[in-house]
Amino acid sequence: MKTFFRVPTDLFSVSAPDETGRLVKKFIKKIPAFKNYCRKILMTGKLFLVFRFKADVLDENALIPVDIFSADGKFLGTAQIKQYPLWLSDSTAYFQESEDDELLLVNYKYSIK
Repeated sequence: MKTFFRVPTDLFSVSAPDETGRLVKKFIKKIPAFKNYCRKILMTGKLFLVFRFKADVLDENALIPVDIFSADGKFLGTAQIKQYPLWLSDSTAYFQESEDDELLLVNYKYSIK
């Protein structure tokens, strides 16, 4: 599984010879060459779940890709979910939801087939 992608160094072109241009060039040097695209990793007794960032982080309806591994590291597949869970057990996922200005902790049963 590839966990990084390359950020091109010419992503931002700066040609201004003034102080702003120098500051931007200095800032660009601080951007790492590789960016991690893994947002969260959760473990159960049997599984490792790697939650990646959405393909389009601005799209609220975009699904979240989740790579699923067995406890011994075997890749089992990828799933798509609507939101990031707070916690997982072997059969239950816990999420934070809001309803009428109240925060709720809700749980959903899940299974890996």
